[in-house]
Amino acid sequence: MKQTVKLMLALILLFAVALCPAEAAKSKATAKSKATVAPEATEAPKEQKVRLIAHRGGARWPENTLEAFENFPSTGADAVELDVRSTKDGAQVILHDEMLEVKGDEVAVVEQTLDEVRALVPSVCTLDEALDVIAPSGKDIYLHLKETADGEYCARAVLERDLGERTYFFSRFEPPLKQVYEVDPEAKLGLSFEKEGKAIGKSVEKKVNALHLSFLVVHKDFVYTKLVKFWHKREVEVVAWTVNDRMDAKWLGKKGVDAMITDYPEKVRDAK
Repeated sequence: MKQTVKLMLALILLFAVALCPAEAAKSKATAKSKATVAPEATEAPKEQKVRLIAHRGGARWPENTLEAFENFPSTGADAVELDVRSTKDGAQVILHDEMLEVKGDEVAVVEQTLDEVRALVPSVCTLDEALDVIAPSGKDIYLHLKETADGEYCARAVLERDLGERTYFFSRFEPPLKQVYEVDPEAKLGLSFEKEGKAIGKSVEKKVNALHLSFLVVHKDFVYTKLVKFWHKREVEVVAWTVNDRMDAKWLGKKGVDAMITDYPEKVRDAK
């Protein structure tokens, strides 16, 4: 009997010894299998679309005219830019130049009535006329408020047509922007910089905060990666002007600008 028990114990011991390496190998294989499982694929970040803004309606038509504002969508532009200034009688007209030529002399637009301006520039249109033509296109609108522009009037004209979500107001001058903000605190406001303007730094940031700005319009030659990253960290967009060369458009796209003002949207569209 004792011999039988010893024999059974020996067999159990041999079975256990034989089983251990197999279990160890199984555990090792399982661990290896877990280690080699491919990580879940992550979706590559989508490239940001750069908005194209037709400068004064684009170069294919007379600038700042109803003809340009009606036809600019055919260029593939996402938005249109137009210049606004005041006449002597308070009309808001779409004109870039401050001065008009009269018989060899120059007169200021702000010193002429609307009728007088129209006598000198038959193609001139008012802000109201321009907005009514652009509205059906569904495109965004960038109103460049010149030094004499009436920001309050411009803001109300936009709100009356329910175009607030599609309209951006920008200027080199602070008063028109402040006037817009007083009418519509939710308005999208921007400051523009001339060629020599320095669009970065604490002083500019202080002005951006004081004026409640959401974007800056910077000359293309003064846009660089550090500037774009600086403002993006502060949730401020950067718009480059005026971009008419395909290589410039491609370069600025790599810098990360949010939008480009161009005379030729159809030319630079595929270069971004």
